[in-house]
Amino acid sequence: MNESILETDMNLGELLITRMIQYGDSIALIEAETGRRYTYKDVIDRVQKLAHGLRELGIRKGDVVCTWLPNHIDYGVIYLACFYLGSPVQTMSPLETDDEIFRRFRECGTKYVFTVPSQLPQLWRIRLKLTTRLKVVVFGQADNCESYETLLQNKGEQITTGVDLDPQKTPAILLSSSGTTGLSKIVQLSHSNIVVNIQQIASIYCHNPEMRCVAFLPMYHHYGGVCVLLTGLYNGLQIVVMSEFKFQTYLQLIQDHKCEILHVVPPVANLLVKQDIVDRFDLTSVKIIHCAAAPLSQEVEKILMNKFRHRFISQTYGLSETGVVAGTSDKKHKFGSAGWIPARTEIKILDPETGKEMDPGKNGEVCVRGPQVMIGYINSQEENTNAFTSDRYFKTGDIGYIDSEGFLFIVDRIKDIIKYKGHQVSPARLEDVLLKHLDVEDAAVIGMADADSGEVPQAFVVRRLGSTVTSEVLNKHIAENVPSYMKLRGDVKFIDRIPRTPSGKIMRRLLKEPSSKSKL
Repeated sequence: MNESILETDMNLGELLITRMIQYGDSIALIEAETGRRYTYKDVIDRVQKLAHGLRELGIRKGDVVCTWLPNHIDYGVIYLACFYLGSPVQTMSPLETDDEIFRRFRECGTKYVFTVPSQLPQLWRIRLKLTTRLKVVVFGQADNCESYETLLQNKGEQITTGVDLDPQKTPAILLSSSGTTGLSKIVQLSHSNIVVNIQQIASIYCHNPEMRCVAFLPMYHHYGGVCVLLTGLYNGLQIVVMSEFKFQTYLQLIQDHKCEILHVVPPVANLLVKQDIVDRFDLTSVKIIHCAAAPLSQEVEKILMNKFRHRFISQTYGLSETGVVAGTSDKKHKFGSAGWIPARTEIKILDPETGKEMDPGKNGEVCVRGPQVMIGYINSQEENTNAFTSDRYFKTGDIGYIDSEGFLFIVDRIKDIIKYKGHQVSPARLEDVLLKHLDVEDAAVIGMADADSGEVPQAFVVRRLGSTVTSEVLNKHIAENVPSYMKLRGDVKFIDRIPRTPSGKIMRRLLKEPSSKSKL
């Protein structure tokens, strides 16, 4: 065990600020669209002023603050100021639907929201249904909202120390995750969970201060928010923040800023190897490519290695519930592997049926224990009980093995979650939407392999007797009720019955077997 990776009794915001002080006048953050930039001193100053402004606004320890934002140069400032105050940050995708946002606000008891003017009409609709009062902070100016910049204009008054809290029990970030089954759940990550995982990620990534990267991955996800943003600030990186991903702009930014580090997901890795436009840009500054959020095909990995003349492509494996729990670097790498297991993390491979621990090289369910594993799902005791083994290993729902050298390989998933371009798509949620249509008798959704997107959702529908509803109508129905990344990507397949077990569970395996579909 590497004792350099330690839990502390410090507030996460205070710990990160203590670390960032050493980087002083080095550039921390650059806004891609405008070129606006903050040094590490600037970031610390803004954090401590914002913490004071938020306290004056009324935010107190335990109050849940939602960031309902696209990527923003001040995203990290909000994170750290809320950590200072002991206020959990609930992250939210700008693409979410009214019903899902309402459900998450209600479950978390959200009291404050940071957003942008374009989101306000949707927010006002949702706020009408809430029983608790919701205060809104907006970037820019809008009626009935607090201005973000006004909160910073407090005559230099600052909060320079974080509130006292129990770092192991106090939530710092609330992430949405589809978990291993069912509808999305709220993952509670404590101050201690994130402190440890940042150190573990740093030990895998091996980044040096002032190295440069472009942050386009959503900061409301664990990968973009913790692995790229918070770990980047911990390491003293120069982070170029994109509010919206556009591939050509991304390439231009890498060239202009001479970025040494790329954080990508498999669909972007595919673009890097397939798009001719890549060759128009000078990307010779790139020294490290990290890929996560979904498995990267070995074919794409090999092409990337050759294209960038790298010895390896770094991959990391983890979940919202566990943080990063395996990764590869120039020091420890094996082709096709999800990586080695960092200090203070334990992984067991268990037979999904019997719970028996598997021998090295044998497939089973990947189960994880360590100080970075979540406190638990919010308001979901049954799910928490089912998510862990009796000795507190989190059951990931993924199938893999550990080889004789200790490298983890992920080969399949027990869980039904579909990974579309790094986004988690819940079949249960899509099935729920389909079943709300009057012409649908029964429905099932599975993930189908796709070279460009990883997986795409494929729907199977049993029409109500006498109905002639079409694929186009149901695709439109789905699109109107889910975020854009969850839409169906092809025609709905109409069948006579959905295969189910006697207990009612959908037998998705049969839907994936071409020979079986003709019999349904």
